[in-house]
Amino acid sequence: MKIQTLHALRTVRRLGSLRAAARELNVTQPALTVAIRQLEDELGVRLLERNNTGVRPTIFGTRLIEHAERILGEVERARQHIAHMRGEWTGTVRFSASPASSVSIVPLALRSFARKHPGVRIECSDGVYPSVAARIRSDSLDFALTPVSDRHLDSDLISEPLFTGQVVIAC
Repeated sequence: MKIQTLHALRTVRRLGSLRAAARELNVTQPALTVAIRQLEDELGVRLLERNNTGVRPTIFGTRLIEHAERILGEVERARQHIAHMRGEWTGTVRFSASPASSVSIVPLALRSFARKHPGVRIECSDGVYPSVAARIRSDSLDFALTPVSDRHLDSDLISEPLFTGQVVIAC
């Protein structure tokens, strides 16, 4: 049983299509089909039901994917642990940026950060206060870059001003 095939099986289930999964995994559809058929032969069961609308896991496939989720999670934790031991940063940083900062400040900062820390996955979304405050509280964001005045800051969040200045219109 190959870890890549377990990952591929999970991707097929998520996308519901061998073609879409192959595209996302950067492999050919025939290569993906062969890998899954080899796993089916190894286990002696059908893992996927194929029909006109796509594919879906059989009861055997569903059970194997449940195990695959745990296995792939452990593999990722092992990679992160080894990277951490080597002094590398790993994991995911989730943040939101206001529309203005996402076109001015964020691209340069992300480029620099990604070069220094290639093991960190970055998830960026746009948003403005107070909606980002709720997402930080619900743990769906780690931080946000957003304009907000001192009188609108929530006392339960830590904030740090990055810039002071004024917005002007130039004609």
